[in-house]
Amino acid sequence: MHLDAIATFVKVVQLQSFSKAAAQLGLPKSGVSRRIAKLEDELGVRLLRRTTRALHLTDVGAQYYERAGLALEALRDAESVAKNAQTSPSGTVRFSAPLDIGIALLPDMVAAFTKKYPSIRVDAEFSQRRVDLVAEGIDLALRFGKLADSSLGARRVGKVGSVLVATPKYLAAHGKPKTLEDLGAHANILFRPKDDRCRLTFHGPSGAETVDVSGPLGGDDFTYVRELVLRGLGIAMMPEFLVYKDVAQKRLTRVLPDYALQGIDFHLVQPTTRFVPQRVRLFADFIYAELQKTACGKGR
Repeated sequence: MHLDAIATFVKVVQLQSFSKAAAQLGLPKSGVSRRIAKLEDELGVRLLRRTTRALHLTDVGAQYYERAGLALEALRDAESVAKNAQTSPSGTVRFSAPLDIGIALLPDMVAAFTKKYPSIRVDAEFSQRRVDLVAEGIDLALRFGKLADSSLGARRVGKVGSVLVATPKYLAAHGKPKTLEDLGAHANILFRPKDDRCRLTFHGPSGAETVDVSGPLGGDDFTYVRELVLRGLGIAMMPEFLVYKDVAQKRLTRVLPDYALQGIDFHLVQPTTRFVPQRVRLFADFIYAELQKTACGKGR
């Protein structure tokens, strides 16, 4: 069985076109057709059904394509490892993360990774939407909350908790709240408020307590809310990973430090395949280790 024929079949399926595959492979369209026909003859099965408008994989063809694609990727990675044995790994890693954590944590980590592996290109997508990793060709993603997709492999980083913060200047001018009820007398900066207020359930010394807070400012992005807090405009409930450096460097102060929102599980996820390219393994291991050092990894 010729690898050229298998690679041609995979390319045709990826591009959904014999003509486009022929152009990319530098072959005449008839040459692509002959390779597919020869592969089907050797296997003794029909892999593709062609109509005037579209290509369709048979059931066997779909199973063969999935495994053949992984096998070819493994061979390319093995070739890359061999060629770069005396240099460094190469290729592109595509990853996705929520906008907030992407901006807050990942630039420094990616910079450190690319310094260690300069031949690996890192292509990031920061978005609040839940990306379909398989359909969009994403190698790795960071996810909050419950994982509904069982087709993804996951490593739990930790829990992401949320805390109340304000600037020392704001607290000096308006006083520190001593109870949850005291928040009603303060300028609260709200995340995704409903009817100009938020209902928050805190976990504190007496267990769970719920309070309604309102305020003059709100937003649907934590990065924006953090900037408002840093400008001394009020108190906000913020994910700890976004403000732990601010608190450590005394730009912000914890308010009611005995109270916090219940933590949300945080995972590093990737498509479940039998083969993971070396560049993806290296990036996943590196990012996981770095996240363990942050407030995300410390939240168990």
